[in-house]
Amino acid sequence: LLGHKDEEVVRLTAELIPLITDMPEGAVRPLSEALASPNSNVRAAAAEGLALAGPKAAPAARPLADAIAKSYPAQFDPMTYLAGGPEAAYWKALGRVGAPAVAPVAKLLEHTNVMVKMLAARTLGEVGEPARAAKDALKKTLAEPTIDVA
Repeated sequence: LLGHKDEEVVRLTAELIPLITDMPEGAVRPLSEALASPNSNVRAAAAEGLALAGPKAAPAARPLADAIAKSYPAQFDPMTYLAGGPEAAYWKALGRVGAPAVAPVAKLLEHTNVMVKMLAARTLGEVGEPARAAKDALKKTLAEPTIDVA
């Protein structure tokens, strides 16, 4: 319904997604596809739905990381810092996906925006033990003179 032609249906669907207590695995694909919507409310609702799916949303880890890479500017600008909106939901969803999100999140450590690097490091910390696989990428990022993710 997030891709419905009637904007009112889309709006209502986006409002209802956070109320779902157990996101079915079958919802992961349409929610992943909704991450490409031009409507930021739809993208945020889709990411919230994927966060609710948790580890069942493993196939969405790469699309979530791609959405993050496209959302942030190349360089950090405190005037356009993306603290809320769909971007916050993307990070939340990746943290809840767990181990399958480690590789896509580790790749985000290569982004040129220091905020993306900081949030990627934080998300790896939220993933916990499985994020050990990204330790080399994290060490490389921590060694950069322009980043403070500690």
